[in-house]
Amino acid sequence: MLETPIFSTPSLPAHFCIYCSPELRCVQTAAGIARAASDSHASICVEPALSDWVQLSPEGSSKNWLTTNQLTSMGYPVQEGYKPHLTQLPKNESPEDYLRRLSSFLTKISGSSESVVVVVANAHALEVARNRPWTTAEQLCQIKKAIRNCATCEVGVDSDNKVYAVEPLMLPFTKTLKDAQEKMMVK
Repeated sequence: MLETPIFSTPSLPAHFCIYCSPELRCVQTAAGIARAASDSHASICVEPALSDWVQLSPEGSSKNWLTTNQLTSMGYPVQEGYKPHLTQLPKNESPEDYLRRLSSFLTKISGSSESVVVVVANAHALEVARNRPWTTAEQLCQIKKAIRNCATCEVGVDSDNKVYAVEPLMLPFTKTLKDAQEKMMVK
């Protein structure tokens, strides 16, 4: 459960979009962010392109996510009319294919008309946003070990689609609000 305020500035737009992986842990985090930004109307777009690398699942298994209707009936503020960038994952995926999948989606939303976009996904998506590509499965596993859960990264995109770090709007996820505020002062 997230406590308010999680944003370090009150200047969020009245409406912003949260894109999240269909993994339930990501939907739950996105819903917490939406609730914590109570002055804004935030909607969650569940995006399969942000899901984990398919090779991390047991061989022969498929991803079984809750549907948008199921999530809505459970009280999650999911945007029901959202058309995903990707509707079906491949059965097999190389590390390079996974990088292309995440990059393609992040490139798509970089052209969004929204002034603020929040992406809730796994550590690999964070690395793509930071322009840190990988080429091997071993590198993917190292990323998963190196980045803690609920890590955040805030970036901007210039007119040439170059990504750059920006001053964070959202406080880091910590056990208490005081810890988050102290962590922001250290940066």
